[in-house]
Amino acid sequence: MSEVSAVSSLAAICIYPVKSCAGTSVRRARVTKRGLVGDRRYMIVDDAGRFFTQREEPGLQNVRPVWGDGGFRLTTAAGEVAVPSVLDAGQPCEVQVWDSTCAALVHAPGSELLSELFARPLRLVYMPDTELRAVDPDYGRADDIVSFADGFPLLLLNEASLAELNRHLPRRVGMDRFRGNVIVDGASAYQEDALGRVKIGELEFRSVKPCSRCAVVNVDPARGVREDREPLSTLVETHAPAGKPLFGANLIPESEGEIEVGARVTLPDG
Repeated sequence: MSEVSAVSSLAAICIYPVKSCAGTSVRRARVTKRGLVGDRRYMIVDDAGRFFTQREEPGLQNVRPVWGDGGFRLTTAAGEVAVPSVLDAGQPCEVQVWDSTCAALVHAPGSELLSELFARPLRLVYMPDTELRAVDPDYGRADDIVSFADGFPLLLLNEASLAELNRHLPRRVGMDRFRGNVIVDGASAYQEDALGRVKIGELEFRSVKPCSRCAVVNVDPARGVREDREPLSTLVETHAPAGKPLFGANLIPESEGEIEVGARVTLPDG
């Protein structure tokens, strides 16, 4: 593990209430063992219970949450529906995200709206507190848990890494392509690849794995349309150690509490 040195500040925080749908920026958030409160506690699944994401349907980027009292309104081209932050009741079901099988509750009105929007049977499901989905044991401890995120509680991104990638791209892209939770400014490019301790404000995290990227980064967040090659093609050419394009770092919380934009951040030196 690398030593940690103070290098940067927290530039932005983003929460994704529904996995693979649009996110929302906030100035502060609460960190729990599972990740940011409200992040990816909902997910869309197909009629077989398997997770449905932008890998199949880039138009999910146009499904947007608008926060209000007690939850958010999920807005779509087919209408909108109120969704509570915590779903207390709903039909129990079993769903799959990658290799994990999880217990969930169905949000019926959201399921109806999404099925209409995408013209196929879909369900909007919620992960209750009683479901303790484990992170990959190759990278986590026995008591490390995660929401419906792909694999880890938080994803950290680095403004300097985006600037370096944009230097090679034919057309610049924004950080929203990469769907991170915490974005830091003031570090060196790809410093987040180094494993070790991360501190944001007073909270500590383990950086356990650089984030390998897929074609979802080619979805234009403004239009919900997948573009042919970029930026993944350039990322493969410019930052793909061991043949895997990397952008960002997967974090596991060591402590719980509040983080706020502007907080001091320390990263491993590498």
